[in-house]
Amino acid sequence: MKSLKTKQIDIMKFSKITLVILIFCFTQNILQAQTKTATAAKPATTAKTTTTPKKKVPMLEVDITPAELKQLTKEFPEITVIDVRTKAEVAQGKIPGAIHVEWGSPEFTSKMKTLDNTKPYIVYCAVGGRSTNAQRLMKFSGFLNVANLKGGYKEYSKG
Repeated sequence: MKSLKTKQIDIMKFSKITLVILIFCFTQNILQAQTKTATAAKPATTAKTTTTPKKKVPMLEVDITPAELKQLTKEFPEITVIDVRTKAEVAQGKIPGAIHVEWGSPEFTSKMKTLDNTKPYIVYCAVGGRSTNAQRLMKFSGFLNVANLKGGYKEYSKG
């Protein structure tokens, strides 16, 4: 069993790592925004068509239930579901169609840079702790529409 001092050191290390990730993502987001602004071109005009407009994905709530997740992903297939659990946890089962990006791994930050921050995302972990942190980081990094699966995979797998 770890001593209190060891636990405090572990918490301090985790806090420092989280802060570094937040600062890095924030800096990258500012640089991307400046690049997009500098290279933005005038929008091209397109011919009008008579197709029915596609339903727009609603702004996702901070937390959504498993039932809401199932309904939203069925109605709006453009929603990306992200599993932030460990590989061992994912091996025990995952939400169909979810992409796996482990929270706290170096891969997480690099993967977030490749995602379109204007698209909708739903993140989940085992019970909701890590995914809440991932959601906060994504929102802080400029993602506009990110929800957390309340209760995580544990609640989802119940039914």
